[in-house]
Amino acid sequence: MKYINMEEFPKDIYTNSIHSKGIEYELSDVADFYSFEYDVNLRKVFLRWRFPGMWLLENLETYKKDYLKKYKIKKNKQRILTLVLHEVIYCEVKPRDKDMPFTEDDSLASIDFDHSIKSERLVFEFRSGTEISIEAAKIEFIDGN
Repeated sequence: MKYINMEEFPKDIYTNSIHSKGIEYELSDVADFYSFEYDVNLRKVFLRWRFPGMWLLENLETYKKDYLKKYKIKKNKQRILTLVLHEVIYCEVKPRDKDMPFTEDDSLASIDFDHSIKSERLVFEFRSGTEISIEAAKIEFIDGN
């Protein structure tokens, strides 16, 4: 898989962050996932997060020293972070756990590779139990700064 505007995801451990241009974008507590779009004609998947997420905005006074400079956050202003997967050859969405609260739907737990197969299939797992598995030729990070 070719990586555009971002560093490669680690192959041996899961992550919940994207690294781009010297910045680590943590997508679990610091961002809110809000959109999954699969354009079958273009063979592209778009995954979008609001950054910073509501939790961070609500607790900004407590965490401003840690987060404002680190993530280049402008006070009380959200932007959109997008992962675009190009030339998709596989896309599967597994359902959420019906016993989990809906507040967990927007919280990413991990990004990992599907180690049960020999490919670069990415698995985005959310705290609600939802999993989005995608195999594509390229992945691109866009910071809507």
